[in-house]
Amino acid sequence: MKTIYRYILFGLLLSAFLSINQIFAQDEQEQKEQQQKQRLFLIQTEKPFQDKVSDYEITQKKVNGFIKKYNFNLNWYAYSTDDNTYYYVSEINNLSDIDKMNEEFDNNSTEESKKDFKVINDIFNGIVDYYVSEVFSLSTNSYYPKEPMTKPEDQKYYKQSIYFIKPYSEAKLNNVLKEMKDFCEQNKIGLGYEIYSNVLGNNNEIVFMEGAQSPDDYKQFMEDFNNKYSDQFKPIWDKFMSLVKDTKSMDCWYRPELSMIKD
Repeated sequence: MKTIYRYILFGLLLSAFLSINQIFAQDEQEQKEQQQKQRLFLIQTEKPFQDKVSDYEITQKKVNGFIKKYNFNLNWYAYSTDDNTYYYVSEINNLSDIDKMNEEFDNNSTEESKKDFKVINDIFNGIVDYYVSEVFSLSTNSYYPKEPMTKPEDQKYYKQSIYFIKPYSEAKLNNVLKEMKDFCEQNKIGLGYEIYSNVLGNNNEIVFMEGAQSPDDYKQFMEDFNNKYSDQFKPIWDKFMSLVKDTKSMDCWYRPELSMIKD
């Protein structure tokens, strides 16, 4: 099956954590302007069999070597959670970029690269339990502090929080997320966060990603934040949680050795 979704299985595709900024524009022009503001990401989520995690990571590194050897123009950032779920993240300009990735692979393949790719394909077929490819957008309500407690290049740990939003809550949700961002900006909160939502799929699910150097740093920050701002922030948080029907969180780690970032 020669599609980019097939290549995703082998890590040739990407993944990402994305946004809430849905398009609620009143007219066509407004909608176009809103779309232009959105940053889109292609996200590949993969889950190896639990007894094959080591083999999976070894094979993923072979994928990176394959990409470098044959000079395919594919890039991604890799992340994994404590339950051994892997994410491969790449920013795209629009949905047509997915077809371009597929064409990039097909048009530049040689007999040698096809043979090497089949070897990787056969290995992955025996070690990956499931995989899914999705497109997400990054919300404009994400918060980036001017003086972050951890510089972006030093963020190795992420608290991933997924919120399942009640139906027909989009307008209220955007308003309360704006309130959160305004609160953080006004109080110069040092911990930033990004907010993502699924563009093609379940739009009632949003993801918060909060980056720190380590779990201990994150835990200490949350204790300090609650001690100082709990009473002021609580009304905003309660308003947000009134729109949430369920939630789950995971510890997530940046994996540079599994990433494919070209200079």
